[in-house]
Amino acid sequence: MKSARNLARIVCATLIALALLRIVDMVLTYFRMQSLHERPHGVWPSTQGSWDDVLDAPSRLVSMVLLALSIVCYIAFLAWFYRIHRNVAESGYKKMTYTSGWAIGSFLIPFFNLILPYLVMKEAWEGTRFLAKLPQSQTPRNPVWDWWGLTLLQFSLGLISLVLLSRATNFGEAERAFSFGFFSKLFGIPATIVALSLVRLITGLQDDMLAERTYTEPTTK
Repeated sequence: MKSARNLARIVCATLIALALLRIVDMVLTYFRMQSLHERPHGVWPSTQGSWDDVLDAPSRLVSMVLLALSIVCYIAFLAWFYRIHRNVAESGYKKMTYTSGWAIGSFLIPFFNLILPYLVMKEAWEGTRFLAKLPQSQTPRNPVWDWWGLTLLQFSLGLISLVLLSRATNFGEAERAFSFGFFSKLFGIPATIVALSLVRLITGLQDDMLAERTYTEPTTK
């Protein structure tokens, strides 16, 4: 069993940075929506200049930084997820359905990735809670469901926004696409808060288990 604290720190730092950037992006999106609302809703010319006018330089810069941070966060999260699941498996928890490789693989299979990450994380959470002897009364809600539900909602709204924007033929349709993007970023804030709470909770419980095990194990020469 190994501590996942360093990985958790990277995940939490990037999640916080992403949340702050999303707030900035929400403000920029709001002003873009206001700008589009004031335009005539006719068909725009099929020139690059029209898109450059809608997707202004600050928005493009924030989007690029968000993408880079998201990749770093995604990699760190997968590494953390793998480590905490493996810790549960190595600690002797018997009710394991998935191997630790599914902590990564569950996100990579189309359609199955709508439910598998939740099931694997739920297994890791329940195993951690059981091994840490955490009473059910201390966690009446399922934090994994909160995390995954908000994550799916944020992703779905963002995907709808991208599809609508790619098919937009006038400023009115682009405004509608940006509206979905705005709400995707809005729900991203509570999703980030819940993810931070989940990462810290599981990491803290496993570190307590590791410290207790280190203290109680007899030293051997």
